[in-house]
Amino acid sequence: MAFLSHISFSQVFLVTTMLVLAGNGEARAIIGSPFCAETNHGVEKDLCNSLVNGARTWNEALSRVILAAIEQVKPVKPLIDGLGPKLPPSLRPISRDSIVQTCSESYGNILDEFNGALENIRTGDKTGAINSQLSAALSSLSDCTDGLEEFGIDGGDLKRFQGILEKYASLSLAVSSTKTKKT
Repeated sequence: MAFLSHISFSQVFLVTTMLVLAGNGEARAIIGSPFCAETNHGVEKDLCNSLVNGARTWNEALSRVILAAIEQVKPVKPLIDGLGPKLPPSLRPISRDSIVQTCSESYGNILDEFNGALENIRTGDKTGAINSQLSAALSSLSDCTDGLEEFGIDGGDLKRFQGILEKYASLSLAVSSTKTKKT
């Protein structure tokens, strides 16, 4: 009883306020699009929710994320187009050509896979290829930067874009995985 006599109103108010705020923080993490249920909490979930905001169907939600991913891919093309002259002069011509070709093909593959996934969304994905296409886009991302690293070349901006593109490709896969749960 002596313990209770030392608790002030301000202490009770502080604890109550903390519990309410903690409850709101938890509610914020739970509330959001059901299409983003498989994303990690924090920045990834916030990005997903902003991309699919207002989507009523799985097709619409996934299409929005893939279209956003394609927009993130577009700035990579000028970097790849200008890659050859930036490679070390000591690099053998065959190695230089191989790196440029690998990076160019990676860029094309990423766009092909994302566009193919969009087409499969539009046509109903009768073959179940969407997840394979999104996974292929994700794995294509590292082909270019791995080739650069193999020759001891700093990937610079390409490496930075790889991280961004990986985030969007991962979000696409996370949204895709909600099909059976939220269609």
